[in-house]
Amino acid sequence: MSKTKKGSTAFGRNLQHLRKMQGETLAEAGEELLLSPTRLKNYENGDREPDFSILSQISQHYGKTVDELLHSDLTDIGKMDFSINGIGRFIKIWEIMVLLFKSENAMNNPDFQKGYDKCRAILDHFSRNEPVLGHTINECIDCFANAAEKEIPEAVANMMWIIILEWSQIMDQNMADIFTSIIYPRKNQKSTAKKIIQANICV
Repeated sequence: MSKTKKGSTAFGRNLQHLRKMQGETLAEAGEELLLSPTRLKNYENGDREPDFSILSQISQHYGKTVDELLHSDLTDIGKMDFSINGIGRFIKIWEIMVLLFKSENAMNNPDFQKGYDKCRAILDHFSRNEPVLGHTINECIDCFANAAEKEIPEAVANMMWIIILEWSQIMDQNMADIFTSIIYPRKNQKSTAKKIIQANICV
């Protein structure tokens, strides 16, 4: 790995950025990776280069590949925030991610319009943190099923919308935390190295 005038390397800069982005001190990262803070600092400064086993360990801890750590510029990556501040924000996210379809032709069908209006009412209930009765969802499905028989494609798409909605319900903070741990992994989790050691102790 080539070094800059300051002695840092692409790997060193990436390591320091990922550590700080994850909110870890050198001591905290060292505890997770079973490495001394001094050793980590030497990696970050480019004064020392890790062997492949340590690179693999670091890559798993920060959710990046070894190739990314060594050859990519990860310093422009910011922490992804999946926290949901209020149900209103969730509704906006939901409407962007899972579209509710309509068209002028579809809205001319009474069944489709009834189903669409009920779907909007469901979102309105959610925005006020009010429960939605199960029969309301069933009525939406019936309306779109009837409209689908009239070869209205938007009705089929909105039936899928209802299925996804019924499956997911409301994304609470626990789900937000799960998504965060997937995209921005390892914070407050034991490292792979620790798991391996503990597994060997238990055997």
